[in-house]
Amino acid sequence: MNQDCRIYTEYSPTNPPEHPGENWTRFVCISDTHSETRFIIPPGDVLLHGGDLSAWGSYGDLRETFDWLAALPHELKM
Repeated sequence: MNQDCRIYTEYSPTNPPEHPGENWTRFVCISDTHSETRFIIPPGDVLLHGGDLSAWGSYGDLRETFDWLAALPHELKM
């Protein structure tokens, strides 16, 4: 079995798989949040947001979403 990577497509956000160790980088991928900031985002090293950050693209929508993303503990956010 290849242990170069592990891919999880389904898991409980409140009980994600254990981080495999310090020599690994955990990527967390999200998208289509549409200004919602109540999601439970699993812990990880890198957070990737694939798009559709806001509902309407207004400054207020984007500011709220950026503030939420900034408060998440991931070391790197893209």
